[in-house]
Amino acid sequence: MPEEAQRELLWRAMLPDAAPIAGELELGRLARELELSGGYIKNAVLRAAYLAAEERSAIGMKHLWKSARAEYEAMGKMAFQLAG
Repeated sequence: MPEEAQRELLWRAMLPDAAPIAGELELGRLARELELSGGYIKNAVLRAAYLAAEERSAIGMKHLWKSARAEYEAMGKMAFQLAG
């Protein structure tokens, strides 16, 4: 499992430069609060992109939190305490 600093780098690396972003993304907070592997982070970013596209909006923290929670739960971990 990647350490917090590595997870933040993974969150940043998985977001394409051309992706429309809404506001400042708190990727460090995601990395700190969620112990996700690179594969789960990739899935969360992709899911967030789809959520934003459904709303015809840019990717925002609400999309990243929602998708990260879903991945966290897929790992069998409780996600109800997560902020966002």
